[in-house]
Amino acid sequence: MENANCTNPEPCSPKRRYFSPHRSFTFEQTPNVDWGIRFSDESKAKGWLHSDVVQVAGFVIDRQVLGMANTMVGFRDPGVDGILGLGMRSLATHGDPTPVENLIYDMGMKSEVGIWLGSGKQGGELNFGGNDPARYKGSLSYFDLPDKVVYWAASVFSIAVEDAPPLHPPNKGSTASSLKQIDARTNPGAKQPSVIFDTASNLILLPPRIATKVHQYIHNSFFGLYTGYDIISGSYTVPCNLNKDIWIELGPTVASKSGDPSSNSNTNPSRFKISGRDIVRERAGGISGLFNTCQSGIQASRSNDDDWVLGNIWFMNNYMTLDYKHRQVGIAPAARPERS
Repeated sequence: MENANCTNPEPCSPKRRYFSPHRSFTFEQTPNVDWGIRFSDESKAKGWLHSDVVQVAGFVIDRQVLGMANTMVGFRDPGVDGILGLGMRSLATHGDPTPVENLIYDMGMKSEVGIWLGSGKQGGELNFGGNDPARYKGSLSYFDLPDKVVYWAASVFSIAVEDAPPLHPPNKGSTASSLKQIDARTNPGAKQPSVIFDTASNLILLPPRIATKVHQYIHNSFFGLYTGYDIISGSYTVPCNLNKDIWIELGPTVASKSGDPSSNSNTNPSRFKISGRDIVRERAGGISGLFNTCQSGIQASRSNDDDWVLGNIWFMNNYMTLDYKHRQVGIAPAARPERS
């Protein structure tokens, strides 16, 4: 949360709402315990840890540890008042229980949190203690977190660019002729890499060799060699009217119901779609912007050995639940109203 004396590096935006400790009679100050966080878009915050009573969805958490931000850099949205992290306590600066974990283990809330994210001005929804069937199509497929992974993640088999409309629904697979598919592994003998699901990122980050191939398939020009990479900005671009969808294959599916091994009905990978229109971002600058060229929502990470990161573009297309007790994620195609 933003402290009343926050700087950014000048005083933080007056359009935001700030937390004033002196106005809370339940606030407890913890001396000299600092914290900091940095996000994939290079925005960052730092300050001090304190505690207070927090109310979430009708539950009351006593003495929840809070990060009070005294300095914020790179947060461009003046309407953001703070951040509620959905990660596990292993990622916390000092290993303190998160609000969601306190709700589950101290307040008896069911261990799932559902996430739905709309497009444009449609907003989003967090469902504490379950999922909302009205927000997704079909049924949820559940995936175990890979061993020793501390993020919300799943194993990834491949990514594909749509060359023509697929002939089958996403969880039934698509024909090779309709998709240009890229193996997620660095070589045929390597293990499957992981994708990290990150609501704090606006982008999809792929290892450089994967990002290059994806954009070659998207543009499909100059004998398949053109990637749309802009040397000046150091980023990939796509046509502003992009209509090719992206499909990501995850697996294996372990269950159709969270934490229920008896429901294991499909151990094959499942394929999920990302709409091409959601990959298109702001118009590219300079000369590139004159040729119907926009910034791509898919960019390259630093190393071919990096895990993949699926940010908000993924969540606009796919509903997810996070199961803290069973270390599983549930995924289904999101129910999307028309854009406003």
